[in-house]
Amino acid sequence: MVIMMGQSSLAQQECGTPYSKDPYLDRGRLEQYIRQGRSAGDVVRLPVIARIVRHDDGTGGIAPGKLQPIFDTLNARFAQANIEFYQCGSPEFVDVNVFYDFNRDLYADSLVTYNLPEVINVYFINKVLSDDDFICGYASFPWRDTEYVVVKNSCAQNGSTLAHELGHYLGLLHTHETANGFELADGSNCTFTGDEICDTPADPRLRTSTVSTACAYVGTERDLNRDRYNPDPSNIMSYSRKQCRHFFSMEQIARMHYYLDRDRSHLGCSITHARDNAPSEVKVYPVPATHELTVEWGTVAPVQIRVFDLLGHEISISPRYDALQAQIDFSGVMPGLYVVTIYQDRDRVSRLISIARN
Repeated sequence: MVIMMGQSSLAQQECGTPYSKDPYLDRGRLEQYIRQGRSAGDVVRLPVIARIVRHDDGTGGIAPGKLQPIFDTLNARFAQANIEFYQCGSPEFVDVNVFYDFNRDLYADSLVTYNLPEVINVYFINKVLSDDDFICGYASFPWRDTEYVVVKNSCAQNGSTLAHELGHYLGLLHTHETANGFELADGSNCTFTGDEICDTPADPRLRTSTVSTACAYVGTERDLNRDRYNPDPSNIMSYSRKQCRHFFSMEQIARMHYYLDRDRSHLGCSITHARDNAPSEVKVYPVPATHELTVEWGTVAPVQIRVFDLLGHEISISPRYDALQAQIDFSGVMPGLYVVTIYQDRDRVSRLISIARN
């Protein structure tokens, strides 16, 4: 018997958010959110720091002037959910060559070292490579330790990818998810399979070839009972054509508010956030380093230096400070890639460095 499921390469090109199970899910509480719904006037505003990745010399990256139309479209998609996103301050920049075309297989969660706390950090990147394929973006689920959203610049402007990734950030699964089992077309097992939501029809993994330009499903896939699927090509959490995706179901909305209250209630916009500007003429050398790295800056000011691995874990290292420089001893650190972040007053700059042994 042949069972649906689209081509894996198409799925990888769409979204790179890997499935993970929520170990803390309170289904009884979630059901209360679903029964209660959400009042029309109860709008939740969520702060976003737009982080534009550029080359080391500040060239490239999405033009800041393109961000507002992207956020306007994003808010149109979430209006039905009574959720609104706003930019917390001006866009900030990550000027790192190797992150411009970001290879997640190499650099993992290293972007979290640039995060500001208590806001949604959205990274706009030229290209994103994952599992040897280019993808449109990915995000962290609320129950994960990491908190950020990544979106490819061109996909950020298609009207639905950023909404899709923020749906993940607020706890939504793909409508075609199969990690929990295959959802039947009649919906009889909807609570614990698929996307665990019962008002989103079972989805055989939509793709361009099974959705017409008029946004109608034209596929012929059948489920395990040989019943035909009747998915919704307008759902934002599907892999339908980008221009067709504009809709969240009522249970999807309830699930997002459940996670907003449980895991994202700390979000807020504070003017005390550090800014990602380069502290006076920072120089870092040699790269690659073997046992010691030197950091220089151009003026005398309070400086703090922190080192992170590519999973975002801070490495315990105590630099030796001189007047305008510091030496960092890496002799006890395993060879590999690290992010060195230099803080000066409210400014900071980060550099990706490698440690090698002769």
